[in-house]
Amino acid sequence: SLEAFPNPVHDFVNLSMDLPVDGSLELTLSDATGRAISHTLMPAIEAGTQQIRIDLPGLSSGIYFIRLNFSGVDISLTRTLRIVSTH
Repeated sequence: SLEAFPNPVHDFVNLSMDLPVDGSLELTLSDATGRAISHTLMPAIEAGTQQIRIDLPGLSSGIYFIRLNFSGVDISLTRTLRIVSTH
């Protein structure tokens, strides 16, 4: 599972996920057109409940997608984020 909060997002998003086994984690933030905005690779992450904070400075208001790919098992999850710019 993958939860993203708060949503709508301002300057950061917290991700909470339950990982069944140890493995590597890849997070990709894309805009509404599918263009990758940021890419984060965590080569060694432990099984269990994990929480990750991702800073989102300088993004314009709009709809974005965060995709999680986990190598320990075949998991690919996507969540929609609504970003409200405070800049």
